[in-house]
Amino acid sequence: MIDLPATQTFGLEVTQELRWEESARARLNAIPSFARGMVVKGVEAYARAHGHAVVTEALLTEIRHTWGARFRPRR
Repeated sequence: MIDLPATQTFGLEVTQELRWEESARARLNAIPSFARGMVVKGVEAYARAHGHAVVTEALLTEIRHTWGARFRPRR
């Protein structure tokens, strides 16, 4: 059995701990529903690690540029 961390698991419940601007929430809603929980966890972890209290559309663009299209750190 392979145990994956929550940030790499599809089908997670979407629970937002940080505030999301409406434009960022709209981008999140464009992501397939089965992947949203995983994306929210990854985005919010990145935001907290970089001193952000609010998820903005600009932050999502930064994360996508840093991590690539699949929202995970490049190796």
